[in-house]
Amino acid sequence: MTAKQPTGTGPTPTSQSGFIAKPNRFSRQQIKMLTQIESHRAKLKALSPQQLTNGFNDLRVKVHSSQRDLEELAHQAMAFAKEATSRVLGMELYDVQLLAGNALVNQKIAEMQTGEGKTISAIPGAVHGGMFGAGVHVATPNGYLAERDFQQNREVYVALGLSVGLLPTGEGPTDPVHARAAYDSDITYGTGYEFGFDYLRDQLILKQEKQLPFGQKTLALLHGNPGKQLAQRGLGFSIVDEADNVLIDDATSPQVLSEFQSGTAPDSDAIQLARSIALNLERGQHYHEPMPSALELTRQGEARIYEADVPIPTRQLIRPWKAYVEAALRAEHHFLRNIQYVVSDEGVRIVDESTGRIFEDRSWQAGLHQAVEAKEGMPISPESIPLATITRQRFYRLYKGLSGMTGTTQGCIRELKTIFNLGVERIPLRKPSQRVVLPTRVFANADRKWNEITRNIIRLQSEGRPVLIGTRTIQESQLLAERLDSTGLSYQLLNGTQDSDEADLVSRAGHAGAITIATNLAGRGTDIKLPPPVAESGGLHVIVSECHASSRVDRQLVGRCARQGQKGSCQTFISAEDWLLRTHASWLSESITRLASDGELSMDLDRKILELQNRLEREQFAVRLLLLRTHEQRNEIILGTRS
Repeated sequence: MTAKQPTGTGPTPTSQSGFIAKPNRFSRQQIKMLTQIESHRAKLKALSPQQLTNGFNDLRVKVHSSQRDLEELAHQAMAFAKEATSRVLGMELYDVQLLAGNALVNQKIAEMQTGEGKTISAIPGAVHGGMFGAGVHVATPNGYLAERDFQQNREVYVALGLSVGLLPTGEGPTDPVHARAAYDSDITYGTGYEFGFDYLRDQLILKQEKQLPFGQKTLALLHGNPGKQLAQRGLGFSIVDEADNVLIDDATSPQVLSEFQSGTAPDSDAIQLARSIALNLERGQHYHEPMPSALELTRQGEARIYEADVPIPTRQLIRPWKAYVEAALRAEHHFLRNIQYVVSDEGVRIVDESTGRIFEDRSWQAGLHQAVEAKEGMPISPESIPLATITRQRFYRLYKGLSGMTGTTQGCIRELKTIFNLGVERIPLRKPSQRVVLPTRVFANADRKWNEITRNIIRLQSEGRPVLIGTRTIQESQLLAERLDSTGLSYQLLNGTQDSDEADLVSRAGHAGAITIATNLAGRGTDIKLPPPVAESGGLHVIVSECHASSRVDRQLVGRCARQGQKGSCQTFISAEDWLLRTHASWLSESITRLASDGELSMDLDRKILELQNRLEREQFAVRLLLLRTHEQRNEIILGTRS
């Protein structure tokens, strides 16, 4: 298998070290490290394939020796990784990719800009971790990326004598035999959530074994029946791709291993009645919202729902009647179709608001999912029975060694250090950026904003420039698509599940005149390639149609253009009716409406928006830290009562 690195040249060779560092970019320590790696690599070039494998096996033996220099062994491991990558993939690891690999080796987060080649930057870190024999879990955001990276990199590991496996993906229960084979490998690729679910499954097995009488367990072993086997052999090392999204944005989302029920919910009458009652309750009188995401009944509201004319089906209730009504109110007022969820033939599916990704196997707890189903007039499914749960914070803190890669850490460096003890190493760009950032445009209302975005798309498309428009929600992506329909322009609309088809569409978003509408992180991890004429004419133009609560998400979107030193541009559009301003800065929204002349405000609000986003990120950090401390006071994992 051969492949090409992104366009450009690698390190400038010399007759001695094979590397000339640029003093303005790398520190003296980094130059020393890179020189040592190149020196070790030079000795490997003449080795036959079998000699290369034997040499790395010798290195694995040295790791377990009483007399060892771990830093020196790490440099040698990265030299082996570089040589194997060159032979198998036809790629020369760039200096910046080795720096990223070294950050992984030192159990840090490598902040590497999008387009700089994070996929193969993980190879040196995985090879180094594989030396120790404890297992390396390379966690990706979705199954497509796990399989893609596994298929691309596995022969590199095999060339060094390392075994590599891929966790089963797809619908239905995990095949335990295939899962164990993957976990027995030196390096295992899989989705971050599947690593967590397999851990929970193992905890349930261990719980069941503890509950067996000692004599019964002994007899089973004597008869050659060891019982259920664990999938994982422990949590050694983890390399987390898109670490900011997994460890920060999704930190408070618990992984819940559930037993799903079939049929209709036994309390469906109670859920339907709660909805009919909730539709007749008034905000301020019967319920109030102490926080944007919270909702509570007032005393008057509680009195109303328990009045004699309310035929409460008490025999159906599995929680207090008040909780049913509050869930119905939240479903009605806090959960919007095509924003928090979508509806399909399969039912209500949750949308990850930070990425736009649709989750096929998640459901809200405490009756909220059923309340949304009632709102949408769908059959009400029974609540799943939670068997075990753990937060991502708790799970990733269980690894003996943790590292990761991402393009954005600004605003969460302190949190990564406080909660995961992870430092951040910023990796310099391989080539200077040519990105052109156009001034932010601010409008009094959303309609004017979308009109201007549409006009910009038409103009850029006529110039042959490809355009990528990022929207905050699925609903907004559909609204923009309807506007483009009226113009007769062709476009691609990406706002669903990540798969190879979507990745292919994203990869072609750089073709001349291409128009791609995508929820914020659709296709994250997929390279957008620019044909030479497009690269020369100005490159990809990215439009941020609405600022997200986290500035990191906006920067990830902007990072899709002007990669690897290519040309590109971006522009942000804001309106006083945007969710961020309406919900968290109503004073700013009102000021824009009042001051905007002809519907547009000629004032730079970038600093104000960034201050708002920083404040919200600090608030979310406090929430996540409180959640972690609460869980630390309890068990690390909550196990259900069912065996």
